[in-house]
Amino acid sequence: MSKQDSSNRFTITYKTVQNVPIQFDVYPPSFSAGAPTKALPSVVHFHGGGFVVGTRRDFFPAWLQKRINTAGIVFISADYRLMPTGGVTGHEILEDIQDVFAFLRSSKYTIAVDALAAEGQLPCPKFDLDHSKIAVTGGSGGGMLAYFAAAHVRPRPVAVLSLFGMGDLVRPHYLFPKDKPFMSGRPLVDPSKLKEFLHPISSSQIIVESPLAFHPPTATTPAIPANPRMLVSLAYLQLGVYLDYYTGEFEPSLSLTLRAAAEKGATHEELYELIPGRHRPLFPVFHIDENFPPTFFMHGTADTAVPLSESEHLYQLLKKAGGKAGESTIRKPEGQDHFFDIFVPGIEDKFGDTFDEAVEFLKKYLDE
Repeated sequence: MSKQDSSNRFTITYKTVQNVPIQFDVYPPSFSAGAPTKALPSVVHFHGGGFVVGTRRDFFPAWLQKRINTAGIVFISADYRLMPTGGVTGHEILEDIQDVFAFLRSSKYTIAVDALAAEGQLPCPKFDLDHSKIAVTGGSGGGMLAYFAAAHVRPRPVAVLSLFGMGDLVRPHYLFPKDKPFMSGRPLVDPSKLKEFLHPISSSQIIVESPLAFHPPTATTPAIPANPRMLVSLAYLQLGVYLDYYTGEFEPSLSLTLRAAAEKGATHEELYELIPGRHRPLFPVFHIDENFPPTFFMHGTADTAVPLSESEHLYQLLKKAGGKAGESTIRKPEGQDHFFDIFVPGIEDKFGDTFDEAVEFLKKYLDE
């Protein structure tokens, strides 16, 4: 597992909620010839973690950051509020994603960079961002957040890279309880040990960073998590209640409503029709048309955390929509599970060409 190149990284706070700063890291390309004379394109990344765990430096696709920087493009990795404490649902996370782009495209970004430079804290020459040349990417839950940006940010990102992204949450995987191990052979969790993350939630604390931690510290996945939040999304999937926490719709339970309809034979499309209008901004299928940015999907065929069918369904909708959306591409690395690009040793030797293709896809639209 390669590490991100942090030699020139700098950090900016893009908003504060209840006195909690929410930040992004900026990874600039190298400036061997001095400060750039023109504004630079950028790629904004959102980390995975099922919306409940992780930080802007966790689940980090170093292969992507390095390739993006080598191409002369700025790589930005952003935090966002995490469910479920503090009343955070997908709606609050959507606000954060919109605010990242609003900040980057405003004078606030320039002011923040100038302040770092004045303090001697800027590790590289100053540069401007090209507001018209921003792409977006994310892995797993972060893939959904990339879709948020594609659907709701204006101007839209020019392209999307979805790495095994969540995006089709009315599938049985999210709606039905499970009584056998279902994710990478991990044992079922004991929900009674996660009561602080189960409805009704008493904590009003806003959490933005929840780093991955394992027992022992030197272990690699799928080692036993030391951070209880690492088990929360597993618990929601196991209980079949993900949509309740994602939307905040507990009474009546949106998960139970859709599950009952599915048990009566409702089709995939009919399940979507049961989603109240106020929650539809959180579901990409309602926002796909010919203007949706071209999307490169990379999703392993053996993914046990986010079914491949989620990316396949969105890909088919985009191709059907035509226009820029119809220029989307999908690649399905054979036999690969969730976050294969980060945790599988020697993965560059197997899929380096696919990684290159994904970056070339982004570059194509950033160069237009």
